[in-house]
Amino acid sequence: RAGPSHLQFPRRGGAPWGGGPISGDAALYGLLAANAAGFAAHALSPTTARRHGIVSAGSLAAGRFHTLAASAFSHKELSHLAVNAFTLFFFGRTVGRAFGGPYLVKLYLAAGVAGAAAHCVATGARCLSVPPHYRDACLAASPGALGASAAVNGIVVLSCLTWPTSQVLVWGVLPVPAALLGAAYVFSDVVGLTRAPQRGGVAHAGHLGGAAVGAAAWALARRRGARWR
Repeated sequence: RAGPSHLQFPRRGGAPWGGGPISGDAALYGLLAANAAGFAAHALSPTTARRHGIVSAGSLAAGRFHTLAASAFSHKELSHLAVNAFTLFFFGRTVGRAFGGPYLVKLYLAAGVAGAAAHCVATGARCLSVPPHYRDACLAASPGALGASAAVNGIVVLSCLTWPTSQVLVWGVLPVPAALLGAAYVFSDVVGLTRAPQRGGVAHAGHLGGAAVGAAAWALARRRGARWR
């Protein structure tokens, strides 16, 4: 279980974050439903889903900037969707109830877009060094990315930094401090990024972009005076 047993917010005419289980849970279920819809889109209309649900340096060069956000709800494989949905449910429920539903949605979108942008920069930068007449072909061949992993990483990092001593049951049986789990998440992607921006189907640069948003959100929350006990 991830999360605090007690929360305390500064009072300025009410909790500034809009926290509450109803608002947070509603937003969480909405995000899960949107991911399910993205998976269904790949099954029902794969060509359209590939064009509009996968982000790459090539898709941005072609003007499909909406793929920065759309890719965060897009999954082709059921196992990929299941892992992201499972992680989003447990960490997103804690964050949503503490900070509120609108905050959860904004964090998800910000981390997802930042992760997609980081992936495109990391995989498309090499195209800047090729001759201009080959640049379009290079961008078109750059690897695409999809999935909620970057967005979920932002939520996981915020949760782990906010409640570092809370216990998370890995695989449902192994209790691990949240801080250690969060560090392991980030470290694995840092190691992967030293080898390649995307390796073995994992967009390490994208994951780290989402994690960076989670860390920034935590720092901002502390600066604004939220207190946890």
